[in-house]
Amino acid sequence: MVAVAASLGFLFSLGSQGVDPVRVAAFLAGGLVAAPVAAWLVRVLPRRVLGSAVVGVILVTNVRTLLNSDWLAVSGVTAVAV
Repeated sequence: MVAVAASLGFLFSLGSQGVDPVRVAAFLAGGLVAAPVAAWLVRVLPRRVLGSAVVGVILVTNVRTLLNSDWLAVSGVTAVAV
């Protein structure tokens, strides 16, 4: 009951912030599909494989930020290619 009330309050507050309700519905639908798949994968995959996959996804989604950071000295051509 508390989770439903919190979710409804969050969704109603998004409407006043100018967030497109179609995009919110798309994220909600994606979460409804992804949650059972993720639960199944966590049950089936070994911990090491699952951990490596998570790290890989995090690195791939943040590669542009990493290349533009001060930690790596990457030329502009390589950064643009990614």
